[in-house]
Amino acid sequence: MKDLKDIIQEKLKINSKTKIHTRNLEDWNIQNAENGDFVVWTPGTLYFIYAGLNKDFRVNNAGDDAIIYHILYNPDQDKIYPGPDTGIGDINKPNVYQLASEEEREILLKGIDKGGYKWDETKLEVVKK
Repeated sequence: MKDLKDIIQEKLKINSKTKIHTRNLEDWNIQNAENGDFVVWTPGTLYFIYAGLNKDFRVNNAGDDAIIYHILYNPDQDKIYPGPDTGIGDINKPNVYQLASEEEREILLKGIDKGGYKWDETKLEVVKK
């Protein structure tokens, strides 16, 4: 049986859908990103859902500070790259990342859908349709 603390934490859990409205865009940076954040890599305008750092995943030989994404969307190529994987850079260059706006979030979700996937906001994972 769940105690009151667990119930409150579940009710207050911030997921990717509510983060856009509850987090301050000016205070956000890749170094304080959370699992499920929708992020834009601005030099090339790539969209991805942040999962964590390679030090916690070890998905490949990338460094500890390499960013792991759940899924990445390149709108120029109209291509989806499902993760978990690296290849989007690392947290040592915080100025090239920004929390996605509502419009950017929709671009990413449409790309994910078109690529045959969907984002499960409850489990914070990408699922093949």
